[in-house]
Amino acid sequence: MSDRNMLVNVGGRERTRKDFEDVCHRAGLSVTSVTPLQEAAPFSLIEAVAN
Repeated sequence: MSDRNMLVNVGGRERTRKDFEDVCHRAGLSVTSVTPLQEAAPFSLIEAVAN
């Protein structure tokens, strides 16, 4: 319920793959793969390694 509150009431949004790549880059990481989780759609597993 708090996720919905954030999305609806305070202008939050879901991050895109590009958004996650940017966050990882700023943290010194590189995204190596993004795997959709079939049983937990629409979520994905993001793997990253240190630069």
